[in-house]
Amino acid sequence: FSPAYYSTTIPSRVATIYMNNLNTTNVNSFYRLFRDCVNLTRLECDKVNTTNVTNFEDMFYNCKSLNFSTVKSICDWDTSSLVSCGGMFYGCINLEFIDLSKWNTINLTSICTLQNIGMFTGCVMLKAIDLSNWDISSLNTADNLFYACAGLTVVDLTNWNLSGNISVSNMFTGCSSLVTIFCQHDWSLLDETQGMFTDCSNLVGAIRYSSSKTTAAYANPSTGYFTIQSTNKLLKAIVSWTKISEKYCQYVVFTGDENAADFSSYIMNLCADYEVEITSVYVAGDCYRRRFENV
Repeated sequence: FSPAYYSTTIPSRVATIYMNNLNTTNVNSFYRLFRDCVNLTRLECDKVNTTNVTNFEDMFYNCKSLNFSTVKSICDWDTSSLVSCGGMFYGCINLEFIDLSKWNTINLTSICTLQNIGMFTGCVMLKAIDLSNWDISSLNTADNLFYACAGLTVVDLTNWNLSGNISVSNMFTGCSSLVTIFCQHDWSLLDETQGMFTDCSNLVGAIRYSSSKTTAAYANPSTGYFTIQSTNKLLKAIVSWTKISEKYCQYVVFTGDENAADFSSYIMNLCADYEVEITSVYVAGDCYRRRFENV
C-alpha cells in the first residue's frame, strides 16, 4: 500500500476491512477507496497515517451499511493536508451520527465534487452532526453539503464564518426534519440570492421557516435561520431535541470528558424540567450519545 494515489475496487460483499497494518505514509489520495462497499460494517483504521492525504472524495460513496461504529476511528485522523472531501459519505443511508469536530480543515477548499455531490448528500438517516470547530477559511464551495438529509435535525456549525464569493447552493435543501442550525456568525456572502434552505419546513432560528425565504440572505442568527449556541451546551441540546415532537425518540449529542455514570445522573436532573427520560446510553470515545424519549 505504497502508491501516492490509491484507489481500488473492493468486492461489495466485504463487511470487514483491516487497514492498520498498511503503510500509508506516502499516500496522498483515498479517492473512492471504499466506494460501493454496500456491506461494510467494520473498519479497523485507527492507526492509519493520513498526514499526507489530500483527497477523501467519494471515499465511502454508497456504503449503505456503514454506521458511526464503522467509522468512529476516522474522527481522530490527521486531516491537516485535506483539500477535498466531496461525496465522502454520499448515500450512506444508515449513518445516524458523526462527530468530525476535531478535524483540522485549515487547507480544506471543497466539500462538493465536480458532479455537485456534497459530503453528506443523501444521508437520509443522519440525525445530528458536529462540525463546530472546523476552520473553513480556505473553503470556496459548500454546495449540496447536506442535500436530501431528510432525517437531519441538528447541525452544529458554531464557528463557521463564510463570507465573500463562496458557493452555498442547496446546502440544506431537502432537510425536511431540520430544526436547529447552531452558528454564531452572519455569513456575508456576495451572492445572497443562492437557494440554500428549500424544503426545510421545520427550521427555526431567529425566525421560523418560510417557503418564501430560502436564500443565503437568511444565513445569520439575527434575522435568519441560525441559532447562537447556549453557554450550557447540555441544556441547549435537550431543548433542541425536545422541540422536535411531543413523543419522539432521538439521539442527543454531547461532547466532553465526563464520567459516564456521573454524566447520566447530571443529565437526568436536567431532563426533569423538560419531561424527558433517558432510555439508553451510548459512549464512543469522548463523544457521549444519550437517547431521550418524551414521557
